[in-house]
Amino acid sequence: MSDPIDIADRTLREYFDSLSPLIQNKITQSSAHITTLGELMMIAEFYAHQDVPESRPIQTPSDSIPQ
Repeated sequence: MSDPIDIADRTLREYFDSLSPLIQNKITQSSAHITTLGELMMIAEFYAHQDVPESRPIQTPSDSIPQ
C-alpha cells in the first residue's frame, strides 16, 4: 500500500503526524492520495467526526432518585 501523504512535503507530514493514530490509520487504509494541506485537513476532519457517538442527555444523580 502506498503512502497517501507526500513524504517530501514537510507541512503535510507534520500535520499527518500530529493526528491521532486512529485517524492516521484510516487515512493510510483509504485509497486517497493527498497532495495539499487542505485535502488532508478535510479528510482528517471527516474521520474525526465519523466515530463521534450521538449525543445523549447527561444523567445527574437526582435523575435516578424515585419521586
